[in-house]
Amino acid sequence: MKSLRGLVTWALIPLAIVMQVVDMRRPLFGDNWLWSSYLVVFVLVGVCGTLVPRIPWRQTSRKTTVIAALFMGLLLYSVMSALVSGEPLISGSTDRPDVRVTVPLSYRLVPLLTSALSLWAAFSVIHAIPRQKLTNRLWWSAWALVISSFLAWPRAVLVHQSVRMATGMGGSAILHLVLLLCLGTFLGAAAQRFHRRWSLVGGALATVALLLTGSRAGVLSLVVLILLMAMWHTPRLSWRSAAISLGCAVGLGFLLLLVPTTRRILVLSDELRSQNLQTSLDVWTETVQRIVLGVGSGRVWPWYVFEARYFDVPWRGVIGSAEGPLLTNPHSLPLGVAVELGLVGLGLLTGIIVVFLRTASKRFKQSRSTAGRMTVEDGIVLAVVAGLVAFLFDHYLLKNFGVSFWWWVFVLGALESHGQKESDPPERCSPESSSTT
Repeated sequence: MKSLRGLVTWALIPLAIVMQVVDMRRPLFGDNWLWSSYLVVFVLVGVCGTLVPRIPWRQTSRKTTVIAALFMGLLLYSVMSALVSGEPLISGSTDRPDVRVTVPLSYRLVPLLTSALSLWAAFSVIHAIPRQKLTNRLWWSAWALVISSFLAWPRAVLVHQSVRMATGMGGSAILHLVLLLCLGTFLGAAAQRFHRRWSLVGGALATVALLLTGSRAGVLSLVVLILLMAMWHTPRLSWRSAAISLGCAVGLGFLLLLVPTTRRILVLSDELRSQNLQTSLDVWTETVQRIVLGVGSGRVWPWYVFEARYFDVPWRGVIGSAEGPLLTNPHSLPLGVAVELGLVGLGLLTGIIVVFLRTASKRFKQSRSTAGRMTVEDGIVLAVVAGLVAFLFDHYLLKNFGVSFWWWVFVLGALESHGQKESDPPERCSPESSSTT
């Protein structure tokens, strides 16, 4: 059992590589298979993490418990709304929006189960790792994610016929969130003097990979993270650091203007997303009941029937409805929750965000009052806050399960880690010294 625990504590590294190389969004056996590969992997990871000797449940932080309870409440409400809300509103063709298609209820429920399992798998792995080794494992996981992104990139170029960074875990529109979390990990590690030079190299590679995704949401999140880091270090900011920061900002501006792949970041208009937003808001605000309780989980966007290939993905991802054109998914977590789950679901999601914002605010105030050095956990917290921008532009947690799993890993890891105090020598937190199990 001791050897099993040792393996599980390092399981995040090979898991990161496999998720980046293999497209687990697809079913295990051909088209129309209900269970995705992610669901199977999350079950295996959760079981392995649960079987090994673990941190006692009573030692789980209160913030972790509250966030997990709110998310499970959101999923339970989603299940109930899917069971009672009726058939989806979509049609088989934009030319015949009045002819609705039948979507099996199972294709609306299985994604919710997979969402729950992604949280369970992340929770099980984090709780199987001793608290004093969490920083070490998160740092190595960030390296595995960044390096495997570059390794999987050439294949993605051939598959998608685009030079934008993408991997098996996710396309260029969503991968940036994981890379942002890796960047926050490296910046926090560098400030903590945890293998400082290698952490700076990792941060540079994560930044390059993020920019190569060409994602506008990713760049906005990156800008927010830079501002948060600057605010954190302002009392201790030297002229040299300010000059380096200014030079990086100027270089980033030239990169956005001169490189065709990244130039699209400066174009903020998107006709299809605008149509999707307008139609979905019209559906949501039709009655007071829909505003409060929502239209029903999977009723406006039954996206899983397209991802599981039960239906073919329509041209340009546009589906018809009696109210107007819609995309196959909301492309926004708050929008999807608000329309399908109403103010009730939006309240639960807001609760999760508020808990984490309070955590970030508390850490920020403590750093200002004590002039303490930033830790890896602080860097992750700031990256998570900056990554909330991405939630506005794509559907995480309830979709995109690979990226969502790693979001949970970094969030729970930051909340559960004890962190290293400034008075502790960096060597105590080195990979070599904490690799024994």
